[in-house]
Amino acid sequence: IHRLQKEKEQAQRMAAIGRTVAGLAHYIKNILNGLRGGAYVIDSAMSKQDLELVRKGWDMVERNIEQISNIVMDMLIYSSERKLHYEWVDPHEIVGEILDLMADRAGLSRVALIANLGEEIGKVAMDRTAIHRCLLNLVSNGIDACTLEGIVRGNARVEIKTDKPAGWGVRFRVIDNGTGIDPETQKRLFKDFYTTKGYKGTGLGLPVTYKIVQEHEGELFFETEPGKGTTFTLLLPEK
Repeated sequence: IHRLQKEKEQAQRMAAIGRTVAGLAHYIKNILNGLRGGAYVIDSAMSKQDLELVRKGWDMVERNIEQISNIVMDMLIYSSERKLHYEWVDPHEIVGEILDLMADRAGLSRVALIANLGEEIGKVAMDRTAIHRCLLNLVSNGIDACTLEGIVRGNARVEIKTDKPAGWGVRFRVIDNGTGIDPETQKRLFKDFYTTKGYKGTGLGLPVTYKIVQEHEGELFFETEPGKGTTFTLLLPEK
């Protein structure tokens, strides 16, 4: 019975990927346009021997390569059954890595990234790469929520909090003061590839994050108020 349930879940995930192919095609087309734009800037800069312009073009190329890499990783994680590679990890190291990775993007979007780290959490058993992916997705969504219409420039912020509730290894909270999530979208967040970002999003991030947390026997939930912001909470068990 357990094997049949696993096979059913696998079939449902593959069907979900099939439904989102059209949206992914448009998203990847946008990335390819970004790569072409970066290549054009580099070509133009080389002919002018403008090193600063070369750097600008290369930054464009790197950003779009990273987007493609993210899509591939999310699809592989979501579509396959994986064995977690547990290790003892300091949660604050992962938070630091996420802040470093997202600093440039947050800066360009004028979103303040803030860490509020709890004391004496210690190391927690987790698949480091997978949980890194979860937090990256949540912070990325928070930045996106803060750059939609209705946010006052200069006040946008995404905060990562950590602490250790009784009975759990660690609690991560990703808090933004963005647009919030409307009731209809709330119903679909973890169930399928659903995005409110049009061709700027894939809808992969939250289903992937939810799957990883389930594999860890953890919990993922959110609280939101339209127009005021959203808090995603990720709990990992003690091992």
